[in-house]
Amino acid sequence: MLPPRHQETGVLREVWRYFNALRDYGASLRPQPGKNVHVKHTSQGIMLSADPGTSPGGEVAQFVIQSVDGDYLLCKRWDGSTLGAEEKVLKPYHLRRSPFDGESIVYVAEEITSGSPGTVANLNETLVYAYLSDTCRKVTRGSVSEYQVVIPFFTVCELIYAMKVSDTLVPNYPPFGEFTGDDEDLKTAWLDLNVDGRAWARQAP
Repeated sequence: MLPPRHQETGVLREVWRYFNALRDYGASLRPQPGKNVHVKHTSQGIMLSADPGTSPGGEVAQFVIQSVDGDYLLCKRWDGSTLGAEEKVLKPYHLRRSPFDGESIVYVAEEITSGSPGTVANLNETLVYAYLSDTCRKVTRGSVSEYQVVIPFFTVCELIYAMKVSDTLVPNYPPFGEFTGDDEDLKTAWLDLNVDGRAWARQAP
């Protein structure tokens, strides 16, 4: 239990001011209840519990890839001995297709000029994305284009790790507008943790 705050008056007002700041910081670190999660303070410490049959998020599980889609992976959950039913596992944001395909996106890049000390100038660069498949795309900047692929490649029967998240919905990508696909079909409760470090890389000529 946290001690009560003190009035910051008298000759010890500076002491009490620091005491209150430290006490408030301690209070900010206390676990807070949330969706399906309850906090109970006992003489033995703090107990966290979830409502039966629910998960507050944060659960990690293994999945085996069955196929690859633009925004998600179709997988089966793997418990070490048995494959479960098919589930959608959402890709990390920058590996998804719908936020970028057909879009012209302006990025702010920094250029440091020569000299000592150098100066920094902000340059707005526009990249145009055109996808050839869910894992291959053409990126154009001005008159220069390159083809990119996701490395390492996604492979069927590959084992991945995903975390359970709450109320994840693929379609909305401000400020790029809304995806026009089947919203209900793209709802998912699992997000790929990308432990293999997949990223877009320039395709060798």
